[in-house]
Amino acid sequence: MISVDIQFDKCTMENGVVLINETLLSFNSNMEATMNFTMQDTVFYLFGKRVWVKNVKLVEDKVNVTKGKDFEMILESIFDAQFEEWNT
Repeated sequence: MISVDIQFDKCTMENGVVLINETLLSFNSNMEATMNFTMQDTVFYLFGKRVWVKNVKLVEDKVNVTKGKDFEMILESIFDAQFEEWNT
């Protein structure tokens, strides 16, 4: 089981309230990932390949996200994008 918190530096809500450095969404889920790492000059480099997310539960929601959304797909997309950025 992992916990994922999504935080934004600044977020303006519909009612005009500005949230700064606030955790807006929090999830619990199971995750499996394929990763490689290499070592060069005693520094380890992590390379993510793919991640699979299952059993996502929305724990905290300060922005009223629709409960029927495909959170597994959303979190997989976030992790895949992060892996791509780490690997460049």
